[in-house]
Amino acid sequence: MTELNLTPTEMIILFALLLLLLVKLLQHRSYFKLDLEPKNDDEKKTTPEPYQTRYGAYIQSQGRYYN
Repeated sequence: MTELNLTPTEMIILFALLLLLLVKLLQHRSYFKLDLEPKNDDEKKTTPEPYQTRYGAYIQSQGRYYN
């Protein structure tokens, strides 16, 4: 690989040009727009009906299953 052997003045000019290019790119407006809609979770996030009344017993029985 070759490296750039620039004088300090050339380096300052290079950095100034790169800074101007960066500002130009950051101010550029896009021609397309993302069409994203928020995700709606209207469903209840609860335990299924068969396990609601005896959920603790269900967890204990599963623990005993593996022991």
